[in-house]
Amino acid sequence: MKKVLILIHKLQHYRIPIFNLVAQSCQLTVACNNVDEVDINSIRFEMINVKVSQFGPFIYHKGVKLHELCGDYDHVIALLNIRCVDVMWLLFKNRNYALSLWGIGVSASYNKKFDQKSYISGFRNYFARKADSLIFYTEFPVDRFVKAGYPGNQIFIAHNTVDNVVSCSEQNRTTFTFVGTLYREKGVLELVEQYNQAFHALNGNVYDLNIVGGGELFDELKDKITGYGLSHKIFLLGAIYDTQELNKVLATSLLSFSPTQAGLSVLQSMSVGVPFVTTKSAITGGEILNIQDGYNGLVLDNASDISQVMIDSVADKEKYLSMGRHAHHYYNQHRTPRIMAQGIIDCIKRGR
Repeated sequence: MKKVLILIHKLQHYRIPIFNLVAQSCQLTVACNNVDEVDINSIRFEMINVKVSQFGPFIYHKGVKLHELCGDYDHVIALLNIRCVDVMWLLFKNRNYALSLWGIGVSASYNKKFDQKSYISGFRNYFARKADSLIFYTEFPVDRFVKAGYPGNQIFIAHNTVDNVVSCSEQNRTTFTFVGTLYREKGVLELVEQYNQAFHALNGNVYDLNIVGGGELFDELKDKITGYGLSHKIFLLGAIYDTQELNKVLATSLLSFSPTQAGLSVLQSMSVGVPFVTTKSAITGGEILNIQDGYNGLVLDNASDISQVMIDSVADKEKYLSMGRHAHHYYNQHRTPRIMAQGIIDCIKRGR
């Protein structure tokens, strides 16, 4: 079996099931900065602690000769992040290992719109073309890389997702939900404002709203909800990290709202049969591309349209239950952990 090293800055809990599946096909080691924080009982691969430091905008691995470390493996997968200078330097080294870069493939962050054009794009494409292969979260950037001369058979897709294959029931779908860290950029304050409008338009006959998450806006949100007199309708549940507990909340939900951010909560919601509602300008890493507007979720023109969706969902619940069925089917057919892992496995099998 091939020896494979994945270099990441932090091992997120939702990546562990994906890497466990990859480890069934190779001798996998994950190098990250937070080994001590990981539940080792849940992993099926080796881990090594590699410190990550930052100097200005640049990131590098501290206390390790990265090229020598990588030389102990047949295949190395690293993040396509041009700020990580020592990884980019590997692209110019004589290597006895295959080097793949993994990422979104376009610009995306809380400060940039998805695929926002900038001089950074040119640098990213330059470095990416020097890798032995590329792994993208979506098919979105493939055509532009092929048109730029990168071989299409060296590009692989590992569709970004979460591990949450569950059965769904349409019973008791009588709430709305927001899931995510409470940052201003996600539009949760606007969501509460829109809920308030729907509440008054329906004389209070609107589904309750559960807000799952902690963060800098928690107290401000609490004050806003109290000020509207909606503490009996909008519930701040705090952060929920246990998937089963989060599923219990989503299992009662008819719609999942996130006005200006569409990340992995899109897949989390779909996996439990909940359509995701966001806006065209939402911050995303490409997860918004999973939403087929009007079929398995909604992509609205503006956050100000949310109150009308809430009102409509009370009048025509079946329409949104149908979207939920489509969302669940889409997840099961196209976005399971096995599908994501297979994209990485296919890349490893190809090698150089």
